[in-house]
Amino acid sequence: MSQAFLTPYRLFLTPLSPIHLGSGEDYEPTNYVISDGVLYAFDPAQAALNPQQRSELQEATQSGKIDRIQQYFDKHAQTFADSAYKAVAVSTALENEYKERIGKVANRETGGKNVYNRLDIERTIANPITHQPYIPGSAFKGCLRTALLERMARAHPPQPKPTSRDAGRFEGNYLGSFASDGLRLLKTADFMPAGDVATQIQYATNHKKKRVVKDGKTVEAKGVTGRRETIQHGQYRVFAATCTIQHLLLQHHPHIKQPQKSLPENRAQPESLQQLAIDANRYHIKRFEQECSQLEERNLIAPDWLRHTRNLLAQLTPQLQKGSMMLVRLGKHGGAESKTINGLAQIKIMQGKGQKPVFEPKTKTVWLAAQSAAETHGLLPFGWALIEIDPPSDNNALQQWCQHNSSHLAAIRSIHAALAERRQ
Repeated sequence: MSQAFLTPYRLFLTPLSPIHLGSGEDYEPTNYVISDGVLYAFDPAQAALNPQQRSELQEATQSGKIDRIQQYFDKHAQTFADSAYKAVAVSTALENEYKERIGKVANRETGGKNVYNRLDIERTIANPITHQPYIPGSAFKGCLRTALLERMARAHPPQPKPTSRDAGRFEGNYLGSFASDGLRLLKTADFMPAGDVATQIQYATNHKKKRVVKDGKTVEAKGVTGRRETIQHGQYRVFAATCTIQHLLLQHHPHIKQPQKSLPENRAQPESLQQLAIDANRYHIKRFEQECSQLEERNLIAPDWLRHTRNLLAQLTPQLQKGSMMLVRLGKHGGAESKTINGLAQIKIMQGKGQKPVFEPKTKTVWLAAQSAAETHGLLPFGWALIEIDPPSDNNALQQWCQHNSSHLAAIRSIHAALAERRQ
């Protein structure tokens, strides 16, 4: 019996840790206010202002002073909260930071110029109509692409070893040009929400991977800190998508004159999504354990989350081995090691001011999700998720994991419910 031209698949995604996929847009203090642990995002043009409020807004904007404009929105926070199109949970520390800094000068530069607190928050990508987050299919396909490349490079090591400047040539040698790239036969849709998706505004904190010892004592060496909207973990099958794999026919009508230039090579053609899932698991499971072991040794990672997640992956070993489920890493702060090929990685490491960057096989720091910028324990890595392929029924192990790791979702869902009730 001949193989079907297209093989369809149904996919379900469960976040295992906070995920941030940038949209290129920020929440700014002129389009959000924070009150009682909630960020209210609004369009200023849609707010119902009384004459006095309109007059104050006009005066603030005409002044051209950022602090006055920020103070105006904070003063009338309730009015703008009432017109919010989205409500997002905010950590206590971040709300306190907002209250302390909104409308105030951060510092003064030489010459007396004031520098104001921007308080920008990076938004995760969302549908502009529903404001619900989603996972781009391109992010998922990128995970599979990297895993496939590593498998090919392991089977046929490149000679000579590629440098940081010829990654494109290396990729082309294995997967071909645009026309002959085997993964163009994989068509995947975006992962859309299967229900109301819980997000939270958290800190992204940067930590050294190795302990820093000064004067005989271990010191916590931290880097810069950012504010991110993240898709929260513990939401069972909160995203769903479809994808298909196209199988090339032996005979083409009309006849293709140069199939070697316009069709993928046999070795680059994905036989099934299950085979790609096996590649993805071989790639990601090893990296998950390596990173988590390092974070555990540094006492940075949340121990309960790590224990539950390791137990979950152990229980799901049969499904992971046969490719009916895959572990993936998505979005920002997943680490360059989760986007490069073992043994061939050329990761750019920035040096001090005025110094040239160097290229190393591994990064020196790691980004972690935190409730406070000062936290150094009980943190979570970014970007881990499980994707199920055509599951015949519910996954009891995954459901139980979500139950043990979803206590934080109750408050977020009550925020969403309150906003929905306000709109009625």
